Amino acid sequence: MKKIHKSVLLLTLVVAMIFTVVSVKPVTAYAADLSFSYEYDDIESSMEGIAQFFAAKSDAAIDYYIDNSVGMQLEAFKSFKEVKEQKIGSFVSIEKCNIKEDADNDSIEVTSIIHFEKKDVKMTATFKSIDDDVMPVEMSFGIYAGDEEKNVSLASKMGKAALNTLMGMGTVIIVLAFLAVVISLLGVVNNLQNKKKKEAPVIIDNTEPKSTDEEVYEDDDELVAVIAAAIAASEGTTTDGFVVRSIKRSKNNKWKNA
Repeated sequence: MKKIHKSVLLLTLVVAMIFTVVSVKPVTAYAADLSFSYEYDDIESSMEGIAQFFAAKSDAAIDYYIDNSVGMQLEAFKSFKEVKEQKIGSFVSIEKCNIKEDADNDSIEVTSIIHFEKKDVKMTATFKSIDDDVMPVEMSFGIYAGDEEKNVSLASKMGKAALNTLMGMGTVIIVLAFLAVVISLLGVVNNLQNKKKKEAPVIIDNTEPKSTDEEVYEDDDELVAVIAAAIAASEGTTTDGFVVRSIKRSKNNKWKNA
C-alpha cells in the first residue's frame, strides 16, 4: 500500500512539473545576460499552473506531500501550509508575474500575487535552465505584505485613532495649563509691585515757604531815591539826615485803606 502511495505521489509531482516546464525559444528580448532564453508567457503560465495546483490541495493532501516529499517540493508545501493556516480562503485569481534576472546565479526570480477570498499570497519561484528546459528550483509562499493594511481589524484602527485623539487632547491641556500658570505668575508680580508702592515712605517738607511780601529793592536806586525824598518831605528835612539801606513791604494794610 505504501508503494502505491509513493507511486501516486510521484505521478502527481510529474503532472505538477508539467506546468513548470518552459519550452526553450530563442527570444532575445529576455535573458540578455543569461545563458538561456525564455518566453514571458510560458513563465506566467507556469506560475498560474503552480498556484492552482497548490490552492486545490486539501489540508490532508498537503500533510501527505510534506511527509513524502524532499527538496524543493518539501519546502514549497511547508511554506504553503503556513500560509493556508491563516485562513486565506479559496483561490480567486493570480496577477501577472514579475521577472527579475539574476546574471550572477544564471537564473530568473519570478514573483506573483495570488488573490484568495480573504487574503493575498505572494508566490516566489527561482527558475533555471535544466537539460534545455527552464524549470523552478526554489519555491516559497507568504502572506502579501501589501495586504496587511487591509487585514487590520476595525477595532485596531479605532484603537489607533483613539490613541491619536488622546495624544492631541493631552497636548492641548498641557499647553493651556502652562498658559494658566504664566498668567497667574503675572498677577502675583503685579500685586508685589503695588505693595511696594504702598509701603514706600512719604517725605513731608515742614519748611515754611518764604513770604513774598518781604521784597528787597536794594538794587533799584531810582525807587530808593523816590522813597527817600518822600520820607524827607514828610519829616520836613532833607535826605542828608538819613540813609535808605533797604525797602520791605509793610504787613500793615493802612496804606491800602487810605
